[in-house]
Amino acid sequence: MTDVRNMRLHSRPHTAPDKAEANRWSFALESAGLGVWDSNLVTGQCYYSSTWKKMLGYREDELGDRGDLWLTLIHPDDRQRAIESGERHISGETPQIETEFRLRHKDGHWVWVLDRGRVVEWDAAGKPTRMIGVQTDITDQKNAEHHLTLLNERVQLALDAGQVGLWHFNIETETVLWDRRMREIFGIGPGPEEVPRVTWHKLLHPDDAAMAERAIEDTFKTGAPMKMSYRIVKPNGEIRHVFALARLVRQESVAHMLIGSIWDITEQVLNAEALAREKDLYRVTLQSIGDAVLTTDVEDRVTFANPAAERLLLRDATSLIGLPVGNILNLIDEGTGNILTSATRRAMESRSTVDREENALLVRSDGERRSIRDLASPIFNATGAVTGSVLVVQDVTTARHLQRELSHAATHDALTGLLNRRAFELATSSAIERAPGVTCHALLYIDLDRFKMVNDTLGHAAGDALLKWRLRA
Repeated sequence: MTDVRNMRLHSRPHTAPDKAEANRWSFALESAGLGVWDSNLVTGQCYYSSTWKKMLGYREDELGDRGDLWLTLIHPDDRQRAIESGERHISGETPQIETEFRLRHKDGHWVWVLDRGRVVEWDAAGKPTRMIGVQTDITDQKNAEHHLTLLNERVQLALDAGQVGLWHFNIETETVLWDRRMREIFGIGPGPEEVPRVTWHKLLHPDDAAMAERAIEDTFKTGAPMKMSYRIVKPNGEIRHVFALARLVRQESVAHMLIGSIWDITEQVLNAEALAREKDLYRVTLQSIGDAVLTTDVEDRVTFANPAAERLLLRDATSLIGLPVGNILNLIDEGTGNILTSATRRAMESRSTVDREENALLVRSDGERRSIRDLASPIFNATGAVTGSVLVVQDVTTARHLQRELSHAATHDALTGLLNRRAFELATSSAIERAPGVTCHALLYIDLDRFKMVNDTLGHAAGDALLKWRLRA
């Protein structure tokens, strides 16, 4: 077997049956950009056409006719494969040489070529003596293939990340192809790409089947892309929600195939339903509670107000939205009359809850003053940044009035309104605390003349009446 590694490809004259025909062939090959090589397997020399040399950046008078020239130019990773291809053909194992490999360009970059050739002459013993072939520059094709491969990998990565299944229906052959992810989504297990047309129809949820089939039919008829969600029932009985996209692909204005994608959105649907239920629960709760609730944005502008807030502030919610809290809550200190700052802004600035329990009065638009307790807390987003606040305002006017009455009753006599023994004890203790180091205190006791006699002889009612009359006097 001839070893092509020891081949010497050369330039030598070959007898042509017709010079004009040879010229025509040469012109055709040169015009097609094909580099021609003509190898003498006996002498080890080879002819390389000017197009072949030009393809690698050389002039016609460069490179010479060495048979091992191509081995000095070939990429190391392609060398063994190219050698074996030539050896198999020379030994008669293959009808021709057909190999792709890289050759080094004169400026150093690699040129991909498609090498095709075959033995054209043999000696009397049947041993190959001459081979002719052509090489085509396929660098652009290889680059396109590389970019396409890279694009496919990126698309596949995106599909895998999104767990998206792909399918297509060939209208001419009426065949349906599903990828691996499609089979997983529909729960039919591993299998061939081609699936029966009825597979999709059989797995549609009965309540959604007509809608989904009608959407596909509309895409067929109108060519408008399909975008919809529906339910499927997997073979194990599990119900899943899917979202589907589909479009019609046309070739020369003729509908050729329908392609589409599907991904499972069950978790999103369930989460959305749970969120909606939770939102409704919060809405009903906020609508029902008696405390006024306001939410604000980071600029301290109102974004929400519940019905209790409307009643307390004497304004409807729509008129409150967008207003600064300070413009709608006119708060003053009950004791000093000083204006109080917004609890919501302080809560956002301190990133903590602000609870104002006492001394706050709300001056309403009708002039009425209401005792309130307000509690504000900041609202954080997922990154920990403050995005607003929530404010709860309790109308404690009645409670504070009762508290004052109870406090007054604890230190005053119910009949006369005078300070009682408890108040006397508190006043005495306070006086002692205010006079440190004083060892002597004076106590003045004033009695009502003959009160005991009146109380004992005429009864407590008469005594009480006397006390009231005397105090008025």
